[in-house]
Parts: sequence; structure tokens; C-alpha cells
Amino acid sequence: MKSLHCVYSANRFADQYTLDLEGFMSPHEFTATINTFNTAAWHYPPPSRIGTGSLNYYLFCLSTIVLVAVITAIHYTHQIGLILVLPFSFLLFSLIVIYWRRRKMNRFESAMIHLCSCMNATENVRGINFRLTYLTPEQQISIHPSSSYASIPKFYIDY
Repeated sequence: MKSLHCVYSANRFADQYTLDLEGFMSPHEFTATINTFNTAAWHYPPPSRIGTGSLNYYLFCLSTIVLVAVITAIHYTHQIGLILVLPFSFLLFSLIVIYWRRRKMNRFESAMIHLCSCMNATENVRGINFRLTYLTPEQQISIHPSSSYASIPKFYIDY
């Protein structure tokens, strides 16, 4: 049994045709299949890495604005009770971001799993099986070091 790993990076699945697919899929069929997965990933993209992007910028700006507002309010009103607003507002914002990222990831996973199920319904006859899996951090570094997603989904075509 052989496997072909199509790594998700830069908002696309890798679409490099290999000679291992010879006799199972033509280059055109392989490209069409991967384009189907890329279309589904475009409609339901996974969340971007938390370490990069505009999310950190917005979080920093929001933190700065809230901190300045609380310090100013405490200075003019002399009420320490306003200090309690700061941790609870950060907690609420963090919960909202976590929920949003989890929801986005669940949408991506369910769309890919549904697509794999649909593809398997027709392609299992030819001995091709699609599934969504993740790389461990060690595999991620050795296989695709410049990935844009921490746990990279990939597809196995088993034959």
C-alpha cells in the first residue's frame, strides 16, 4: 500500500503529480480532484496561524486601548472597581477568539471529511481512498517547514 501526501500550505493543497499514481489516475484526473479539494478549502478555510497575521495586531491595539482607558478612568474617578473590568474584558475577548477559531476549524474539517466521503464513494472502486489527517510537529518540520498551518491536513491516496 502506498500513500501520497498532499500537504495543505499557503491556502492550497499540493498538486504535484507523481509517477506512483500512474495506472490509477491520469494527471488531469489528479489535478481535477485536488482542485475540488482546493475549492472546498477556499469556501471553508482553516484559521490562520495565531502567531502571524493581523489578529495579533488587533489584539495588541485592543489591549492598548483598554489599558489606556482603564488607567484614565481610574485616574479621574479614583475607583479601583474599574480594574476588574480589564481582566474580564480580556477573558471575554479571548473566549470569543477561541470560539471563532474552533468554529472555523470545525467547518474546514467537516467540509473536507464530507468531500473525502463523497470521493471515496466513487473512487474506492479503483482502489483509491482519501482521508484527512494531521502531521505531528516532527513530521511537519521534516516534510514541509514553511507551512502556514500548525497541524497540516494532508490526504492519503492508498492503493
